Amino acid sequence: SIECFYETLDAGLAEATGTRKLDILVNNAGVADFVEFEKTDEATFDRQFDTNVKGLFFMTQKALPRLRDGGRVINMSSVLGKFGVADHSAYCASKHGVIGFTRALAKELRPAGVLVATICPGSVDTDMLPPEFRPGDWVVVDRYGWGVREQRALRGAGARLLWLDASGRAMRGRVRVSLVMAGI
Repeated sequence: SIECFYETLDAGLAEATGTRKLDILVNNAGVADFVEFEKTDEATFDRQFDTNVKGLFFMTQKALPRLRDGGRVINMSSVLGKFGVADHSAYCASKHGVIGFTRALAKELRPAGVLVATICPGSVDTDMLPPEFRPGDWVVVDRYGWGVREQRALRGAGARLLWLDASGRAMRGRVRVSLVMAGI
């Protein structure tokens, strides 16, 4: 449970740092069941929303009392949270929910100086990704205001950056992997 997770975390933080405070929360749990709309049953729908939206919501809620002013909340969504794709209706809906939650929470936490952002990766090489969708090696950054520090961090991790125009088209080269969107 989320409560058990935070009990363990609090004990570890207290031992390691003498405090229960967090600088950053990264919500990275997610599931994907790529099923046609007409074949999506309630259990499949609930599994995706319980993990992708509900879990993220309540994990964040429990983290906020521990988050320092000026802290960060990073929510993993998907490019499929920015547009729809056939046979991915429930997954797309859940990832749209992550983006909406991020935008609302960013407004609520702005007075405390807490940045809330969404990262919307494209194909990520995990077990849930069908082999035909294996990623390339580009990281794509859109025009929503990632600063120099974030760009340097991505470059420092070996990423090559590619900027998108307002319509989501690459301004140069090819779009291969990820779209990064700041929560606004």
